[in-house]
Amino acid sequence: MTGRPFSSFRTSWEAPRSLYDLTVVGLTEPRPELDRRIDARVDAQLARGLVAEVQRLVREERLRDSATAVQALGYAQILAHLEGCLSLQEAVEEIKVRTRRFARRQMGWFQADRRVTWFTSDPSGAAAHLLARKHPTKGEAA
Repeated sequence: MTGRPFSSFRTSWEAPRSLYDLTVVGLTEPRPELDRRIDARVDAQLARGLVAEVQRLVREERLRDSATAVQALGYAQILAHLEGCLSLQEAVEEIKVRTRRFARRQMGWFQADRRVTWFTSDPSGAAAHLLARKHPTKGEAA
């Protein structure tokens, strides 16, 4: 709508201003673990009825009427399967590949945001530790 690419708005991150005292936390995951989790998530979506959901949305004429939904990860590939363009196995693999690619783009986008403090995603709860240090309990030093 503005005629500018979405990435052009990133320049406002150079000097972020907020009315609030924000802590922005980013969690990283080793690539093999992230890929494994993405694959498991896609498999779980299928097990919970992704194909039936897309069929219902097509039947109700709600999917093709939305330019965003018809292009959404998962929906677009299952729709291509239902139209006979992809086998179910090909659609599932394409969902996984495109989701991994999307995750990489998101990481690149958020890594450019200087407000983000990054932690590895692990059971030690690094993000919770940071928040506790930023907002100490009564009588505790920050």
